[in-house]
Amino acid sequence: MRQAIRAKWSKEAVKAQIHALTGADKEKLLGYAQMLLFVASACAVCTKRSDSPEYRICKAGVNVMDDIKDSPTIKDIDRISIHKAMDAAMMIIETTPEEIVSEAAILLANYGN
Repeated sequence: MRQAIRAKWSKEAVKAQIHALTGADKEKLLGYAQMLLFVASACAVCTKRSDSPEYRICKAGVNVMDDIKDSPTIKDIDRISIHKAMDAAMMIIETTPEEIVSEAAILLANYGN
């Protein structure tokens, strides 16, 4: 089950990055960004990097997402901010041990249900 959740999460992470660059669907963009930022936040906290610049960028991205959640569209500046937060999230995730990333992905899967 862990491998299935991790594989699904990895596939969704790739979709998230692509959608951040090209997608026009605000809700999908926010959904993918939330997924990445959730896992990255868990990874940062578990590895004691919650004071890192990457984590601060992730938190700024969450703030932007909160600011635009009720807006019918997404401005280019907001899309760029979210994309930068997703990049920072991927940097955290890529430098986190695999077992911690897997646990964070499982936490996300359990939280979403």
